[in-house]
Amino acid sequence: MKELMLTGVTADTPKNLQLNAGVLLKNFDIETNTISDSDIIGATRGGGTLSFTPTIRQVEADGIPTNFKSMQRIDEWTAQLQATLIEFRKDTLKLALGAGVKEVDKTNYTELSVGHEVGDTDYSDMWWVGQTGDGSYLAVKLENSLNLAGLSVTLTNKGEGTYGITLTAHYQLSDLKDKHVPFKIYVPKEGE
Repeated sequence: MKELMLTGVTADTPKNLQLNAGVLLKNFDIETNTISDSDIIGATRGGGTLSFTPTIRQVEADGIPTNFKSMQRIDEWTAQLQATLIEFRKDTLKLALGAGVKEVDKTNYTELSVGHEVGDTDYSDMWWVGQTGDGSYLAVKLENSLNLAGLSVTLTNKGEGTYGITLTAHYQLSDLKDKHVPFKIYVPKEGE
């Protein structure tokens, strides 16, 4: 009997791969695939993680087992992007601090302090954009994102300081009315 080589690799696999770590952006034009240096959040190390997790519950009724088809409901989605930044700039530190950040410009520096209130301007749309094997762009937009992890800096001897962010997309009132989930994934069409 001839031994079969079992693999999921096809002729299209190389062009469908997502390559390298991608880039975190404040803005991205999905129609023109335009990336401006001013929109880049900062250099990262170690890649990152995107996660999209539904909270699913089963409607309980007497006489049916758990995991009963057609009785599942999605209550909400949690969309997060985790990455480790290596640039210590005012805007990246403000992003990492998350909310309630106040800044005061001084002669030679900017003073950052925090308060206890989360304002509407603390939330912002964020993008992750990565390249595929065929040169197209795969993109994710997190709407109304906020870093909920706070700022924790890792200091390394003979190395660079790093700090992680965990951007979490947030619902808003209009989303509830429209049944809108606060993230989008943009997948390139084949051959485009």
